[in-house]
This record gives sequence, C-alpha cells and structure tokens, in this order.
Amino acid sequence: MTDKTDNTTEHPEVRFIPPSYRLKAKAPLTGEDLGTVLARAEISLNRHHDEFLGKLKSGMASLQQAFDALLQAGGDETAVKKLDDEAHDLRGLCGTFGYRTVTDVCAILCAFLENRTTLSASEIEVVRLHINAAALAAARQLDGSTAEGKLVLDGLRRVVAGGTPPQGTPLNGA
Repeated sequence: MTDKTDNTTEHPEVRFIPPSYRLKAKAPLTGEDLGTVLARAEISLNRHHDEFLGKLKSGMASLQQAFDALLQAGGDETAVKKLDDEAHDLRGLCGTFGYRTVTDVCAILCAFLENRTTLSASEIEVVRLHINAAALAAARQLDGSTAEGKLVLDGLRRVVAGGTPPQGTPLNGA
C-alpha cells in the first residue's frame, strides 16, 4: 500500500510459524530432492488407480441416487444437502487421478447448490445437466483444457448464470 504523503511502501509484518510436532511427525523433512519425492508419489497414485476407478463408479452411482432422491422429494432441503454432499465427495476425489473435469463439474454444481435449501423445477433441470455432464466427463475422462472439456464447463457456467449452453456442446445433445 502506498503512502501518498511520502511515497513509501508499507509492508505488513510477516511471521513464520513453525509446524507443530504432530505435523512434523506426519511429514518429516528428508534429505531427498523434490523430484525423487514426486516420483514416489506418482508410483503410489498409479498403484491406487484401479481402486480409484471403483470409487469413481461408486461415487457416480451415489450422485445419481442422490439426484433420483431429489426428484422423488421434489427438491426438498434434505435431498439438496445429500446431493451437495455427494458432489462434494466426487469433487475432492477426482482431480488427483486425472479426472479434473469431473472435479470442475462438481465444483460448479456445489457452488450452484450453495445456500439453496429447496430447488424449483427449473433449478432441478440445471442440476440434471450437471449430473449428465459429470457422467460424460467421467466416461470420456474429459480434460477441461481440451475443446470438448472447455465447452462442457463453459456451457454449465452459462446455464448457472441464467443462459443456455452454446450450440454444439455435449450439454445440448450435440
């Protein structure tokens, strides 16, 4: 921030707080270089990929079940909360294993559901688009940086903002 009277810059005081002993025990410093540590982490992730695929399938089924329950309940508060919880769980799970677009779709859905206790019929249709987009992204392992992934995410953002998805997107049947 600049002080207009003397043109000096103010800097907030910076404090470094050392990590707790508990955190140090969980993640001790080693003498290894970052590349070695990251390579080991990559190997570990690859070993768990098949397990992840099972969790993805289960998570997608749970998301669909939560949506079906929402339809049955007419968009009531309990059903909205359950759907939000399921989307949040998938959001946290998918990015680590290369399903970034599923994470992004679920993040958009969670933001849409935030502070909503009930859903109207048109809002339920917006949720349906997200459920279908998450399923599409999971099935095709869409990357949000590809043209198709960008179209899906941009289309969802437009729908949430009150617009319609652009023509030629997987969201409108193209």
